[in-house]
Amino acid sequence: MRVFRTLYAISLLLPCATQSGFAQRSPIPSPPSKKLIQRVIEITNRERVKQGLAPLKRHDVLCEAATWMAKDMAENRYFAHQDKQGRTLGLRLQDFGYARLKSVGENIAAGQEEPKEVVAEWLKSPGHRANLFGSTYREIGVGYVASPKGEYESYWVQDFGMRSRIYPVVINEEHAETDTPKVHLYIYGEGWAEKMRVSNDKEHWSAWEPYKAEKEWELEPGEGKRVVYVELQPDGGDPQISEDAIDLVAKEGANTPPKTVSPNPVAPKPVKPMDTGDKEPKKQDPPPAEPPKREEPKKEPPKKEEPPPADPPKKDAPKKEEPPKKDPPKKDPGKEPVPDC
Repeated sequence: MRVFRTLYAISLLLPCATQSGFAQRSPIPSPPSKKLIQRVIEITNRERVKQGLAPLKRHDVLCEAATWMAKDMAENRYFAHQDKQGRTLGLRLQDFGYARLKSVGENIAAGQEEPKEVVAEWLKSPGHRANLFGSTYREIGVGYVASPKGEYESYWVQDFGMRSRIYPVVINEEHAETDTPKVHLYIYGEGWAEKMRVSNDKEHWSAWEPYKAEKEWELEPGEGKRVVYVELQPDGGDPQISEDAIDLVAKEGANTPPKTVSPNPVAPKPVKPMDTGDKEPKKQDPPPAEPPKREEPKKEPPKKEEPPPADPPKKDAPKKEEPPKKDPPKKDPGKEPVPDC
């Protein structure tokens, strides 16, 4: 019987702080873990948007700290927000380099197998739900560790944060990829930014426009990683440039067209000159009439050859009269082709 826990949630509002200390870094998650982590982020943002809340921006340092915490719980067989080094959430995040933090929160769980399952469990708990729908957060990080040696087979950690004067931009609710260049941007900066402009390469910018939290945008065409830059300008003070990335991939249907487009390379059907050649000679049937003309001259020489052999037979006739008698026995073996039939 599988057991899981989602008992604890913690949320803190903190004054601006600076980095202190250093934490042992966790190994880079395996590809399967990365997919699970990304899926938790996507589901979380989907639920937030349903509630009319802004989507959160994935932050690598928060993911690193969350992964370390999940591993620490698994290896040391405990389940709490204070790690084995005695650090609370705020101190741990600062040690990992998440500085200038103003608000942080954390959800933990153990035993769930799938991202959808663990988020559903968090939503059932008032404390975890409050974190997941927190309006004082702008960034998110998720950690996941599968550990058969731990008390539970899987450990999940979800860290939330907001840093002072940091205004992220989020593409398509922080999905990992899109199959269309037309995307939706959520831009933090309300109450601070006066105007903004957007760019795909940080060189060619759109015109300045009044700040607004949401904007439709178009990525550069093609496939691969695409980055969007947003420059925010406050009413007095230094501007700030934020960025987010997403993978632009071909549509599922777009993968098949190339196959239908292959008929162009299939134009090498002419490469089947055997077919086209057969058809052409049929059209050139009139010209092939010329070869028959050549066949006639071929027949003419044999007619000329017939007369000369006619002479020898007259001379040979008398001489070969005797051999013809000997020939019959030779003709019997010569008739061997007849029995072949």
